[in-house]
Amino acid sequence: YASVYAACSIANMTEKGCEAVASHVSKKVKNELKNKKTVDSKTIANLVKKHLKRKNKDAAFIYETHRDIS
Repeated sequence: YASVYAACSIANMTEKGCEAVASHVSKKVKNELKNKKTVDSKTIANLVKKHLKRKNKDAAFIYETHRDIS
């Protein structure tokens, strides 16, 4: 949630927009992973990117490049 919110904020979205997108993406990822026993961080990051791209391509780019730098 926090990393999606931060990416949205850097992409100049409103606070409400950031909250809505972060909540939406978090729920989508959680739903896709609910039947998995173990999940690696790369899988989570890929799902976040997939769902974030559908909501805001600029925020998705920021999320992706920040993760590459870290």
